[in-house]
Amino acid sequence: MNELKISIENSDCQVMLSEGMRSNFESKVESITKIADVHLLAQGKCGEMTTVRPAMFYTDVKTLFKYAILMNESFGPAGIVILVIPTMK
Repeated sequence: MNELKISIENSDCQVMLSEGMRSNFESKVESITKIADVHLLAQGKCGEMTTVRPAMFYTDVKTLFKYAILMNESFGPAGIVILVIPTMK
């Protein structure tokens, strides 16, 4: 995950189609950062006007299914890594 973190942190701003789309994306990223057990792995360089910073989060399966916002698409450069611990049968 360290290589992914470095790649995201070195990413440039990404252009959104409109200020409204940018605002919606930023709002969703901010909402996700407030969820317990969801961690911001990395975020790219500053966004302005109609650009946004790429963001990558990580969490576990339990948290993923607990919060519907994590299951909904967010139009923009963001993703969530789901940590899965396999169980033995």
